[in-house]
Amino acid sequence: MVDFWAKMVFDCQTNSKVAIETDAVSEVIKKNKIVPMLADWTDESPEIKKALNDLGRNSIPVLAIWPANPKDKEVIVLSDLLSQAQVIAALEEAGPSK
Repeated sequence: MVDFWAKMVFDCQTNSKVAIETDAVSEVIKKNKIVPMLADWTDESPEIKKALNDLGRNSIPVLAIWPANPKDKEVIVLSDLLSQAQVIAALEEAGPSK
């Protein structure tokens, strides 16, 4: 799970507070042994821009969740303002890490 984020983007801050960094999401992350990562695009890193482009996106916020078995499922990409329920559903869909 990679949260593409930047300090100056209000929607990124909002997603962190209300949809991603919550107790309920933390429980799902722990239960499924998911590795959460933050791609901080505050400095507009070219590597992060390329990763966004590879996901078919040009702007943030973006939350990308790689499935446990990538042969069976595609990367789940959520963007814009998110709800906690959307994040949990996507994490459950991706399945537990192996």
